[in-house]
Amino acid sequence: MTKIHDKPKGDISGTPFPDLVWEEIASYLDEESLFELGRACRSLNDFAFTFYLETQNEYYTFGDLLSAPVGYPPSLLTALRCALFVKGLRRIIVGPKSVETLQELIQQLLDLRAIVRRQTRCHHFALFLSSVDFRIQKCGGLAFARGIRVSETAFQELLCSLVTTAVNKGCKSLDISKGTALITGGALGAGPLTRPSYAKTKEQAAPVTIEPGPKEGPQEAMSKGPGASLPPLGSQPQALKGPRPEVELPGRARHSLLNLKRLFQTGFRKKKPKPMASLSPTLTTTPASAFSSSLNPTPTPIPPSAFSAPVRPDVVSSSKKDIALVPRPAEPGPSLTSQTHGPASQPSLSNLELRSDMLLLPLFYDFTSTLLRASSSTLSKLVIECSSTPSSVWHDFFTSVQISCLRMLEIIVSMLLVEEMLDIAPDDLAYFLSRHTTLEVITLYGLKPGVPSQALTERLFMPGLRSFRGHPAYVSWILDLDPAQVPRLERVVANTEYYSSSSNRPFDHRLLDGVLQSLGARNLTLGLDLTITEGRDEWFQSRVDDPDSGPIKSLTNIRTLDLNYSWYMVLKPPELEFLTQFINTFPAVEHLLLNEFAIDVESTGWALSETEKVQDFFARRCPSLRTVKINGRLSISLVPVSVMEPGSNGPQ
Repeated sequence: MTKIHDKPKGDISGTPFPDLVWEEIASYLDEESLFELGRACRSLNDFAFTFYLETQNEYYTFGDLLSAPVGYPPSLLTALRCALFVKGLRRIIVGPKSVETLQELIQQLLDLRAIVRRQTRCHHFALFLSSVDFRIQKCGGLAFARGIRVSETAFQELLCSLVTTAVNKGCKSLDISKGTALITGGALGAGPLTRPSYAKTKEQAAPVTIEPGPKEGPQEAMSKGPGASLPPLGSQPQALKGPRPEVELPGRARHSLLNLKRLFQTGFRKKKPKPMASLSPTLTTTPASAFSSSLNPTPTPIPPSAFSAPVRPDVVSSSKKDIALVPRPAEPGPSLTSQTHGPASQPSLSNLELRSDMLLLPLFYDFTSTLLRASSSTLSKLVIECSSTPSSVWHDFFTSVQISCLRMLEIIVSMLLVEEMLDIAPDDLAYFLSRHTTLEVITLYGLKPGVPSQALTERLFMPGLRSFRGHPAYVSWILDLDPAQVPRLERVVANTEYYSSSSNRPFDHRLLDGVLQSLGARNLTLGLDLTITEGRDEWFQSRVDDPDSGPIKSLTNIRTLDLNYSWYMVLKPPELEFLTQFINTFPAVEHLLLNEFAIDVESTGWALSETEKVQDFFARRCPSLRTVKINGRLSISLVPVSVMEPGSNGPQ
């Protein structure tokens, strides 16, 4: 695996010190001082930020991937923004778990936007804000803001500018998750978007501990250069390579560091270095692309005066003329019309995942719908994960949005727990489906069950639909359509939904009987979701005890059974016996698919990795089965017991 900075720690041979001396100096510096050193010139930029990033390998990047979804140090994005050599990223996945204040969130979004701007292309961009929601729910919106007042409109402009920048960089896959609590939790106020002030306070960060010299007090020992405007980097800055208690840091260490920087600004090299501007990414101002202009539903740009002391830690400026440093251009305001550097690109977004109610709130609704319209010709997959969006918004959304080449649609309330069902009117959903005849795969989870009107049902024609997954009520509705309305349908999956205990309404497995009844003579793959244990075994028992009284006996064309479990469920021998007995009630099933399937090895005496024992278990109990595929990896062809070699071992 190759890191982004696939090179030595900078070319610092032109300085009067050997590399080992620079490394020794860096080992004593806290993060803020190291960043200050990296902003002196190109050579030290490479050295200082490579030195820092090598301590953060576990958090971030290899090759063209920036992946920091779990929780990275607050200074990581600032370092990546400052490091001029970080410009080959194609996939950016960020989840600011360590963010504790609104100030930190705003700074990280600004850093992230600057990082995306510098890249030539950005094919995948994901921003996860679930930890921000959790923080606000835990401490409250006002506590999260900590006196920093940012208006909702200003925050909207910043986030939309970040998304627009990514899309205009050729983004093919975009994933925005959570963040709704910023709007609903009172974290945002009625003020302009102000740049965070990075002056250290007792609450934010303690000063660097440096013993004063004989003529120098603690305040004089602190940095007063451009680095003072960098964000606070932790409550107690620490040396990057661990403490060195055996060596005392002299009182004039920081003062010496600033003098060292001045040497670079006055120039002590024999040859004048190339201007940093020529080494940084080419800054070309291009006309706004057709896509970026289509993403601008008359926005209200934030005036430059709303920003206090613009900070560009990735570049530095100097009044000295002896050495060429990168100029410090003004940071453009977070507006949808903000131009991105590099060639203008046509929309190429093919996968859009909107996992946040925030994006359907009035504040973001126009931007979201405009983004969908602008990507209509390329978008093939749309994922919507919401929990509290009202029915009126769903009505507007489903009756106005049109995506010309949409093939996959997923609308869910969550990955598992349904605290409150999505209030989507069946007619609105049916109307949306009727206008997207290119759909091939549809997944619904957590929607209020219902049946669309007869008029809409009769007009529905989905020639490309191959797979449908949803509540038994919706699956039965699809199966009750005339086969000519869904000519390519080859797979249905009936969900069992996990409702929260507060609703006091466990899922009724008897609803699955309606799906079995609607199958009739259809020849397709039948999928059943078995992730809800409450009531599952009782339903199994009712089908096994009297198979002739239910609808299963008439399913003579169902040859493939697809059963979905969950990794948290570990089946023991009694449950495995129930499973095989249930499979045997289907008169024509020959192929079995088991997903997220796990067994209790201790009680069964065998593991799924033991292919021969798995084969023997199913062959002895389900003689009609020909193949079993487990978790998409283990595929077994079953040999009938009657022709198995004598003495073959396996579970009895």
